[in-house]
Amino acid sequence: MPKLFADKSGYARLILCLILVAFPCTPSLLAQTISKTDSLLQLLPETSKEQRVDVLNALCKVYIGNDTAKALDYHTQARALAEQLNYGKGQAVSFNHLGTIYYFSSNYTADTSYQFRALRLFEQTGDKEGIARSYANIGLALYAQSQYADALEYHQKALMLRLQLGDRETIADSYTSIGIVYANQGDYTSALDYQLESLKIRELMKDKRAIALSNNYLGNIYKALKYYDKALECYIRALSLYEQIGEKLGTAIASNNVGGIYALRGENQRALKYYNKSLEVCNSLGNRYNRVVTYNYLGQVHQNMGEDVMARDYFSKALIESIQIGNKQSTAASYNNLGELDYKEKRYAASISNLLNAKRIAETAKLKDELSSAFLNLAKAYAATGNYQNAYDYHNKYSHLQDTLRNVDLKRISTLTTRALENKKNKELEIAAEREKKVEAEVKKQITIKYSFIGGSVLLLVFLVVLFNRFRVINRQKKIIESEQERSNSLLLNILPADVAEELKQNGKARARSYDTVTVLFADIQNFTKIGESLSPERLVSEIDFYFKAFDDIITRYGIEKIKTIGDAYMCATGLHNNGVGSATDMVHAALDLQSFMNNTRRERIGQKEIFFEIRIGIHTGPVVAGIVGLKKFAYDIWGDAVNTAARMETAGETNRINISEATHELVKEHFDCTYRGKMDVKNKGLMDMYFVDSVKTNTPKGYGDFTGMREYVLKELSEKLPPNLYYHGVHHTIDVLNVAELLSIQEQLSASETELIRAAALFHDSGFLTAYHQHEEASCTMTRATMPLFGYSQGIIDEVCTLILATKMPQTPKNHLERILCDADLDYLGRDDYDHISDNLFRELKEYGYSGDDDSWREKQMEFLGNHRYFLINTEARKAAKEKNLTKLQYPQANI
Repeated sequence: MPKLFADKSGYARLILCLILVAFPCTPSLLAQTISKTDSLLQLLPETSKEQRVDVLNALCKVYIGNDTAKALDYHTQARALAEQLNYGKGQAVSFNHLGTIYYFSSNYTADTSYQFRALRLFEQTGDKEGIARSYANIGLALYAQSQYADALEYHQKALMLRLQLGDRETIADSYTSIGIVYANQGDYTSALDYQLESLKIRELMKDKRAIALSNNYLGNIYKALKYYDKALECYIRALSLYEQIGEKLGTAIASNNVGGIYALRGENQRALKYYNKSLEVCNSLGNRYNRVVTYNYLGQVHQNMGEDVMARDYFSKALIESIQIGNKQSTAASYNNLGELDYKEKRYAASISNLLNAKRIAETAKLKDELSSAFLNLAKAYAATGNYQNAYDYHNKYSHLQDTLRNVDLKRISTLTTRALENKKNKELEIAAEREKKVEAEVKKQITIKYSFIGGSVLLLVFLVVLFNRFRVINRQKKIIESEQERSNSLLLNILPADVAEELKQNGKARARSYDTVTVLFADIQNFTKIGESLSPERLVSEIDFYFKAFDDIITRYGIEKIKTIGDAYMCATGLHNNGVGSATDMVHAALDLQSFMNNTRRERIGQKEIFFEIRIGIHTGPVVAGIVGLKKFAYDIWGDAVNTAARMETAGETNRINISEATHELVKEHFDCTYRGKMDVKNKGLMDMYFVDSVKTNTPKGYGDFTGMREYVLKELSEKLPPNLYYHGVHHTIDVLNVAELLSIQEQLSASETELIRAAALFHDSGFLTAYHQHEEASCTMTRATMPLFGYSQGIIDEVCTLILATKMPQTPKNHLERILCDADLDYLGRDDYDHISDNLFRELKEYGYSGDDDSWREKQMEFLGNHRYFLINTEARKAAKEKNLTKLQYPQANI
């Protein structure tokens, strides 16, 4: 049974509805304001101008999370009037609200930006309540991006200010937020402590929505601790309260949680009932964040019921949308779910790939539950493939992590629960004491209590400051240690294979191992010594470094292990840590890429009248022994007849050709067109059959998938989900770049595989605008890595596509022929007749996203941009001429050009 997806992040959304924004109206106006929108609208004609800003902000808050268009409309009105009046608090609150709107659109970068703008305005006006609210909002935005340490820091700042102010409601909100961060890091003891403190305050205030929130979260903690009856009790209480007050988002989350308990009990139909109820609510709200949670839940239940096709569909939807909204926990959970489903269907290679992705993300984001699941499932998957060493290692990691997670102080939980019940009994006495403030005889007593409270708060604040500073020091030291450890591990992995490095770290030594089917490649740079005689030593080293770095990049894409370089010779091997048959195919593909790189470099350097080199490549497959040589300056090496034979294949080959042995040919002949050379005399070997590799067989392209289906899917996603104010970066731009890229690929006479890379990169290069406006290239790569595997593309191809996408980042600095093609396609419009129209659309779009310049400043920026821009391809002379014409039109706008 798959591990249920823990909806810890979902609670941040719910808190957002309750505490992220507050009505900023004056006390007299708030007294008149009720929850109904009509009542708010009735106040508008009766208010002063500043109060009108407050009411508009309150109306904006009503629609946040329910009707984005109306929320934005009221925000725009409030912000414009506040700026006109120079009403700082009104402006700050409007920025709070705008950030929240972006939060609900999963644009956390924009959210954080506007929350900081609000913070600066609150700081200017000295509004401590506003400052605390901004701190809390920033903490929630950072939490949503899995930046837990930073999120905790801002929530602690908010709590300290709120303790000074003495506002019980917001103090409870901070307790809840801090508890959520702790729980998501697996610290359930601290999480429970903060949540019970929050619940105590909320029950005193009789706030049903807040009480429901606390019960929902307490249920989540009890569920993590496997107290399922207690968890179900909390969840059902929360669901009942949400339904009473008509809180849709709370209803969706609580429904998921109730369904989760039934799923754990094997009551799948009851679980489906609650999950479908949640999905219906999420769809009605357009809530992507919690929809991802529900997709994973539904996938798990369908998997439990043996409906694997439906399960995979839900898991895939969850993965794509998780990556789009940038939530690491749900991304890791989706990879885990897909990996477990692959294991169930005996697709072990796919299972390991998905589970390693889950492990990587969980380690980065410190998600202990997801990491535990990844460890356990990796142990099972590796055992199924016969790799018992890896299976044993991952099971040990799983056991160790489980021991850590179970080390919860149950006595402390019991004590805290008892304390909460006692506090509940005393709530009526506390309420009665508050009401007695009207009695004149109690005035002095209340003054004494007030000053005592202030003194206690100051002492508590001092204690919290000391505690917080200590936490920061410890955290800083921990980060330094982790950084140094990561650096050490990175250096070790640069020298040794991952499994050998791990064995060396654990045991202080690594044993030699024998492998039956290893494919070895030798590449020798021709005439290097002769040409090098005419170069300075510095230039000689620079040249060899240029070529060997490119070789490193190519073999890394195929998971091939670099063994060593010997002067101008390069040696690598594959099959040392995986199946040798498939590894031979990977090696030949890498050899073809090496050949292509050398040919492209030669063509470019001939055009530049620079020196160039050529290579000879030899490949053989056979048994080897591998291990570490020496005690200092560790060197990983391989020995055996296969190594010597691979070297002979290289020396018996020809320049710019790939020469392979009969043993390798038998493994790869179904994938490549080869030319038989006959029996060749080999030193110390006698006669051996050899083959030249000519090309990839057209019916089995390595690593490529269904581009037509992928193109249809991506363009549909862009058409339906890109923001409507992307007047330049809309789907029309992607289609334009894709068309130009395909045309340039023909003009540049690219191979079929190179054309596929260009087409995929053009298709995805602006997909990042689905989730982020700034640094969209990185977001595009995230979308690429989530989508391309679904259409059958290999990891090596995906990595190449991402490299191409990043090359379009401004200022463009392409490093190879394919990158130049994509960069020219991306900015092709600069040298076209429709430049004016496209430039106007870009100006219009930038103004939507914060650009404040007028027409003249925009024209100057465009003149500077066109003046500095250059096309990189030889076959773009017509574009260059047209671009100069467009530049002249900008310089002389009155001329009839």
